[in-house]
Amino acid sequence: MHHPDIANARTDEFEVPDATEPHAVPAGPRPRRWWRGLTGAFAAGMAMLALAEVVIQIYALFVDSPGPGLPSLLGHFAAAAAVVVAQRLADRLIGPRAAACGVAVVVLTFGTLWFFWWA
Repeated sequence: MHHPDIANARTDEFEVPDATEPHAVPAGPRPRRWWRGLTGAFAAGMAMLALAEVVIQIYALFVDSPGPGLPSLLGHFAAAAAVVVAQRLADRLIGPRAAACGVAVVVLTFGTLWFFWWA
């Protein structure tokens, strides 16, 4: 079916958003997408590690072993909660605040690994 208005429409009649508008999305790939992906992977890893601690502790109860213990469980869950909140903020903010939240994710992740696993 042929519609005359569509066939004769010109593309220059459509309004293109101005890049200087506050809500305009710039064309092309978004910068620093890899950083948010990396910090998102750290946040997901911390959440999975906290859940793994619970599974290990439950298993340890059944085999009469001490397991990781309550301080380790609480530390992992506190760190995972803080990292997930920081990642959610990093995903929703832009600029230096988003970068600071991403750095917080990395620092909390490595701090947790250092304190509970490597030290």
